[in-house]
Amino acid sequence: MYTQATQEPEPSVAPVADQPIVILGGFLSFSMLYIGMRDVLTQVTDLPVWIVEIQSMAWLPSIVPPGWVHLLRKLDDAVRQAVCQSETGKSRWSDIALVGFWHEST
Repeated sequence: MYTQATQEPEPSVAPVADQPIVILGGFLSFSMLYIGMRDVLTQVTDLPVWIVEIQSMAWLPSIVPPGWVHLLRKLDDAVRQAVCQSETGKSRWSDIALVGFWHEST
């Protein structure tokens, strides 16, 4: 019996030029750790890259749900800045390439 293989359609991905890049560091990290990554991403993509400005100690309140409010406001500020300064000027979160880090303790 002969079956014809079907190809899956390519996923729909917006061009990189339409997606400003925002980096959110990992738990207890500080923004200076990601300067090298920002520089490489900027060089590779030829796009500006924003790092969410968060100090290490600002992560401590996030161990309880209400503590995330401050961090999410910082993230929102960085995304809004990236959108305002992007080529498209779009104001939707879906137009942002968000790079985040999660550290799992063993």
